[in-house]
Amino acid sequence: MTGTGVARAMTPRIVAWAGHGFGVLIFVQNLLLQAGAPSFDAPAAEISAHYAEHAARLTVAVSLAPVSLLLLLAFVIGTTSWTPAPTPAAMAWGRLGIAGAVLTAAMFAVAASLQIGMLALAGPGTDTSLVRALWVLHAATVALTPTFLAALLLGASRAVHAGGSAPWWSTATATAGAAAFVLAAILAGAAAHGGPAALVGLLGVAALVLWMVTTANHLSRASRRGGPERRHASPGRISSVS
Repeated sequence: MTGTGVARAMTPRIVAWAGHGFGVLIFVQNLLLQAGAPSFDAPAAEISAHYAEHAARLTVAVSLAPVSLLLLLAFVIGTTSWTPAPTPAAMAWGRLGIAGAVLTAAMFAVAASLQIGMLALAGPGTDTSLVRALWVLHAATVALTPTFLAALLLGASRAVHAGGSAPWWSTATATAGAAAFVLAAILAGAAAHGGPAALVGLLGVAALVLWMVTTANHLSRASRRGGPERRHASPGRISSVS
């Protein structure tokens, strides 16, 4: 299917559902993954014991990752493709948002794969040093992901705003969230020693979810009203902007 066909198939209602679905799933996943999670510099035995004792809960969280990533990609591509006024600025910002979403999905996929490895290795009689190595790689992956989340949030929110589809306060919230993600990425090295990066990153996640839910609600209301006439700026058109 061409980029134009994808944009036409993703109606505002479908995009809204994707945004609401991602908001719910990311909240559930964070609850399941963060409850009682070891610190970045935890000893190998503690990490292994955590994954062995909470295997069922963590497995559910990891199993939700493919669905949440698909919803994220659908939402970002949908919101940057459908706009009342697909100006060059909106399409250029949309290209940044889509690139950020693709890279974010890739990083989250790596993090989920490392979680699966730790779940498979955790337990009595296993090499805890290997679990520790996977945990460090997972922590490093999570710590660098805010870089791409910042590109996603800034690009997608500015694309929607430039196209005339978002209130100013929603865009301001997204911009603040992108700044929080950039700061979290800068502080990533300190996170390994208990720094504030994780807290700053959570503020960015809160801004991302708030922006997505607000935009999804706007699309949902527009679809119930029949919506204004929308022209689609497909990913193919976005990529052609110089």
